[in-house]
Amino acid sequence: MSLNDNPVSSLGTGRKAVAEKEKATALASGTPCVWVTISADKKVVVGGSKVVSKAAERAGVLLEAGDTLTIPVADLGQVYIDALEAETSVSYVYGVA
Repeated sequence: MSLNDNPVSSLGTGRKAVAEKEKATALASGTPCVWVTISADKKVVVGGSKVVSKAAERAGVLLEAGDTLTIPVADLGQVYIDALEAETSVSYVYGVA
């Protein structure tokens, strides 16, 4: 996806921690956007509400520390993170139409 395909009027930023390991956590709820770029501080799995970080059952995209992933999405509440360690966090930037 080229970010030029989704021009935005403004940018938002945030940080989200997984307080409890192996529990899916939404980035934010009720936050409209057209895309989000997520950067991992430690290993984290990104996906929808059914994201799972446990290796044997993994569902979603695994990001290593420093990796980024850009997703076209209508609301940050649709994007979830899960981690094998508590207090793992991600930083993100998102485009608002």
